[in-house]
Amino acid sequence: SIDFRLSGSSGNTSEHKYGGELNVRRETQDTIDNFLFTFDKESAKRNPGKNTTKDQKYGRYRHEWKIADSRWQPFAQVATEMDKFKNWDYRVEAAAGSAYLFVNEDTERLKGRLGAGASQKIGADDNDDISYEVLLGLDYAIDFSSTNHFFVESTYFPSVNESGDYRTFTKGEWRLDLSETSQWYFKVGADHIYD
Repeated sequence: SIDFRLSGSSGNTSEHKYGGELNVRRETQDTIDNFLFTFDKESAKRNPGKNTTKDQKYGRYRHEWKIADSRWQPFAQVATEMDKFKNWDYRVEAAAGSAYLFVNEDTERLKGRLGAGASQKIGADDNDDISYEVLLGLDYAIDFSSTNHFFVESTYFPSVNESGDYRTFTKGEWRLDLSETSQWYFKVGADHIYD
């Protein structure tokens, strides 16, 4: 799916917000591949000048292996993140582990993830050492009807070598298809990255 968003306001301060998402999923009998890319930018124009208040980009690729007659699904993933308001240029990460399907019904799915990985901030002002992390995640999806869908995922990355440090990635969306056969839909969603 491809989504674009655009909003703005004018007055003493003119604000412009835009962003988008590309989410590609391919599932076969043996594997699941998912590619996610999101971007968000916000700017405000005040006299005399223009201030950018948000500029983020995030991309992730995940590959999962299905095991016949098993609820376990090993996975590996890589991701990169750019945020112009952080004290680093971009962050790269990689992780691997296994997911477990707690619920796997036609209209409802609950999947937990446990793994380990590492991330590195490139161009950091103070420290660009590799951070080793645990990955704990939960994905939940439910189809209320053939045209009404809800999905949320949240992943927690506690640092192994920096006690108390952690990151989170959370994404949720509600989608209403215009019809069972239509490629068009109405969607409300939000995502949040905490570092």
